[in-house]
Amino acid sequence: MNSSSGIHLDSPRRPRRAKRTATLKTVDKALNAVDFLAVFGGKVGVRELAEYLSIDKSSMHRLLTTLEQHGYVAQDPITGKYQLGTRVFEVGAVLLNQINLRAAAHAHLERLARETGEGVHLAVESADQCAYVDKIEGEKALRSSSQLGWRQPLHCTALGKVLLAYLPDHRIDHLLRTEELKPLTPYTITDPDRLAAQLSEIRRTGIALDHQEIEVGLCCVAAPIFGTGGQVVGAVSIAGPVQRFGPERLPQLSQLVRRTAEAISRDLIKNHQDSPRDIPQGSR
Repeated sequence: MNSSSGIHLDSPRRPRRAKRTATLKTVDKALNAVDFLAVFGGKVGVRELAEYLSIDKSSMHRLLTTLEQHGYVAQDPITGKYQLGTRVFEVGAVLLNQINLRAAAHAHLERLARETGEGVHLAVESADQCAYVDKIEGEKALRSSSQLGWRQPLHCTALGKVLLAYLPDHRIDHLLRTEELKPLTPYTITDPDRLAAQLSEIRRTGIALDHQEIEVGLCCVAAPIFGTGGQVVGAVSIAGPVQRFGPERLPQLSQLVRRTAEAISRDLIKNHQDSPRDIPQGSR
């Protein structure tokens, strides 16, 4: 026990002492720092955390500064001590929403597939990629390579662009600056400025389009699904051949996919509010 702080350094789970590769040690210590703050439930000084993780204070300070920049810890400007940041709650809220996302969405996806006859997809953002978590094929659906668990870059699908558009600004800026926007077809947007303008338009309209950007001959229209805290937890899309996504039909498809996304959002929020969890409610 540290006499000055009253903190029992042995009370939370201590980090494992098993040998690790050098590339994982910093990540391991960062996660253990977050874990300690979660268990302790209060504000902790750099020295206490450094003792707990068995590293020097300067290294601990750099680690905390990095975590603070990403919102996972926050420093009290008066005492200089650290506690969990709001990003931890945001991530947890997203996880709670995604647990029930597929269950809440499936019936709506089936209805959308019947109404349009096209392929319908549900996706979430995962590690800066678009991950497909459900798929329904309408009676006229175009055969495509998409399948459950499929992962694609965010910049080249309607689903991915929706998910990218609603990420925090700092993540969007980072991805546009550092990620190579690889062309999957001659139609893929590879210019960061052009993509940034399109993301702004997606946030304005709530609709994203993919015109043969991932597969020649395939078009998609997508809309965001919102969770309890007003954050986007997924996206739903309609996909089909370019011949059936012309200007005469696209407004109808956009309206249908937006209506479906809104219905899924309502069910997610209702299910959350009806659950016994005591979690602060938010709204879009």
